Amino acid sequence: METLKKISRIWIVNAVVVILMMAAFVIFKEVQIDQLLNIQFSIDLNTFKSIITDNSINMRVLRANTYLDFAFIFFYSFLFYFSMRVFDLTLNLKLSKWYYILCFVPGLFDILENICLLILIEDLTMQKAKLFLFYYLFVRLKWSLLIVFVITTMTIVLFYTTHLLKLFINWLMGATNAN
Repeated sequence: METLKKISRIWIVNAVVVILMMAAFVIFKEVQIDQLLNIQFSIDLNTFKSIITDNSINMRVLRANTYLDFAFIFFYSFLFYFSMRVFDLTLNLKLSKWYYILCFVPGLFDILENICLLILIEDLTMQKAKLFLFYYLFVRLKWSLLIVFVITTMTIVLFYTTHLLKLFINWLMGATNAN
């Protein structure tokens, strides 16, 4: 049980860091890209280029966003890892190490996606169809796996919310019984 407490504390700290980083992407204009999902889910190189040029995407901001994303990847990957640990320890599942390794695969695809993006935006006049194909693939693989881990992480959030609610109700009941 002590291990669960320790892992839970690490999970909470990691979750707070991820939330703060997500807020930074929204709050700070230096890294804010309004069309990011449209860029990521471009169906071809021409669409990719037109989204960037037609929406006057600031390349300096897009690069800054991408560089900050590398740090974000680190923290969300470990959030997934610790979510899986909490899930495993809470339900006493004894998961294989492969489940834990899998927690880092979306981050790997995200890193590859970011590298491709940085190369693609270096010179939008060049035809980089093969590179865009890899970018296209990495984006979709990342998001396919992210869904599973986001659901797992949200389950842990629900677990902690109900646990805190139970503690709060017990505290209230104890306070009313003492009067």
